[in-house]
Amino acid sequence: MIILSIQYIFTLSLIVSACYFMVQLNYMLHTDVGYNTKDIIKSSLIRFDKTHDSAGESYEEVQKRMTAMGDRLKESTLFFHVTGNVASPNSLPSGAIFSKDDFEPQVFHYEYAPQTYFDLFEIELKEGRLWDPEKDKFAQYRMIINETAQQLFNIQNLEEDRLQPERRMWWVYEEEGMDTNPPYEIVGIVKDFKIGHLSGKTPPVAFFFSPNDIGENVIASIVPGKKQEAIRFLQEMHKEYGNGGEFSYSFLEDDIAVMYETDKQTTYIYVLFAIIAILISCLGLFGISLFDIRQRYHEIGIRKVNGALSGEIMQILLKKYVRLFLLSFIVSIPVSYLAINYYTKDFAHKTPLSGWIHMLAFILTASVSFLTLYYQVRRAADMNPAKTIKSE
Repeated sequence: MIILSIQYIFTLSLIVSACYFMVQLNYMLHTDVGYNTKDIIKSSLIRFDKTHDSAGESYEEVQKRMTAMGDRLKESTLFFHVTGNVASPNSLPSGAIFSKDDFEPQVFHYEYAPQTYFDLFEIELKEGRLWDPEKDKFAQYRMIINETAQQLFNIQNLEEDRLQPERRMWWVYEEEGMDTNPPYEIVGIVKDFKIGHLSGKTPPVAFFFSPNDIGENVIASIVPGKKQEAIRFLQEMHKEYGNGGEFSYSFLEDDIAVMYETDKQTTYIYVLFAIIAILISCLGLFGISLFDIRQRYHEIGIRKVNGALSGEIMQILLKKYVRLFLLSFIVSIPVSYLAINYYTKDFAHKTPLSGWIHMLAFILTASVSFLTLYYQVRRAADMNPAKTIKSE
């Protein structure tokens, strides 16, 4: 019975873990990441270095060809917004270190992004402004930050607060003042959005101004219902302006889903082990109950001779297993909670362990256990007491 109780605890805990990680996986795949991901296509249309080397074109000629391609893309009615040479919000590079007064320096994820970047991904402005082509230029000491950066440095006044980079963020040869490292003015604050895997915390983010140039890499938001036409159009652009090679593309939603492949595998493993645990528990329960009930044939026969009904006999035989199962269920609650909490202790975003998951594990295990016991208990309760007593 001790072995059976351990099997019950292990089975219940595994079912709870499997259900929880299925819920957690669904949460990570469908949670709002804070920016637009629907019908966002990414493609590399021109490989600049190979084009430049193999075709013998000058830098100006390559730029002219890229500009022509960019104009075609912007004029197309298949896209809402088009931008290029930028990383999507889920994969912003890190490495820019900023500080302010006595606050601890922070490593920022950052990008040189045009205004179309915010339009394409629908990144929401919280305070201040976004880029203005009439006021902003590429080589300037202005930045847009997210809410996390605002909180880390206690930014209260955009007109007065400044952030100091550890090193210069841009260089222009033959320009005076390149040996200085001025602080950056904060012109706007955008709402937080998720970067990378949802298990990680939202890092501080900085955006620096960039003109809306279409380069080797293109990111575009497709008009609903025009996905296949947009893919064919980009393929034509690749043939016309690229330098050969195979055309490739990906959708942002698919790229985000790829990040959670390991989580999917972990969930599948938990489900598999939960199924195996149920089967082992059933085998253990079948063997123990078979031995236990056979030991009580004489008792069953005497009770039936004294007028006990089959239903009453079944209640007597099942009572011990019901108590054992209830005790195992109570013990499994803290065990599964501690196991899940330990595994997800570093997760910044996670779903709570709901009570319905424990109830589902209870119902599933109880149902399988009852079906395993029912046949043997029913058979013992319906036996002829005369034959039972005589054989004993």
